[in-house]
Amino acid sequence: MHTQCPHCKTLFKISEEQLAAVNGKVRCGFCYRIFFSEESLFDELPNIDINDASPPPPEATHQITTEPTKISAVSDMSTTAMIETVHFTQNELQKEARQRLEQQNTKKKSTFSSFAWTFGTLAFVIILILQYGYFMRDNLAQYTSLRPALQQLCRVADCTLPLQHAPTQIKLISREISTHPDIDNALRVQATFINKAPFQQNYPTIKLSLSSLAGQTIATRYFKPQEYLPQNTSIETGIATQQQTEVQLDIRDPDKKATGFELLFL
Repeated sequence: MHTQCPHCKTLFKISEEQLAAVNGKVRCGFCYRIFFSEESLFDELPNIDINDASPPPPEATHQITTEPTKISAVSDMSTTAMIETVHFTQNELQKEARQRLEQQNTKKKSTFSSFAWTFGTLAFVIILILQYGYFMRDNLAQYTSLRPALQQLCRVADCTLPLQHAPTQIKLISREISTHPDIDNALRVQATFINKAPFQQNYPTIKLSLSSLAGQTIATRYFKPQEYLPQNTSIETGIATQQQTEVQLDIRDPDKKATGFELLFL
């Protein structure tokens, strides 16, 4: 009985015992490729046209293939050689399986590493943003669009946000200046202002400036909320939107040259 390698067309002698020992899978001794011998078994060798005058090797013959000029050798494989071939084939198959498994594991590790790196970077950026928002919340809280997010952060971090501060949204409604009734060389300014901002904000610092007839500033004083508000006022609560506040400010006029005054909200 003979079998033929489908790759290089080499013919081999093989017995039924050898086929049973290797389950039909053999490696070609000529091209070293693996094939199933049961798919190409011959009881008798086909007619062979030998063009080469040299004698064939022992236990070998030549087969005429579809290409007239191609001659393949026929190997006579002993049982020991066949078993060695089987062992070698199994080792090659195991090696190939291990290589595929290693490639799959490497791909999985690479995918996991990439995912872990991306997740770690994203987590680091989020933590950095949260830390920045926590430590800079007093400044960031002045931006109306950021306050909802900062409020959520403070609910988790158990912190508080300061009131917003928009002195340009505080408008002067009325003002009046007169001689101080109790203090010599002093003036009293009475004014009313309103919070036009759409949100509650801090009471402003008021800057009061006196000017001469020539327009020169001759006296300036800054008033903090605790100086111009009544003692029972909750300064921490701030001034609500559309809330009006009346103030009374006193300032000295040593030379009695003041003819005008200006109020600024800071």
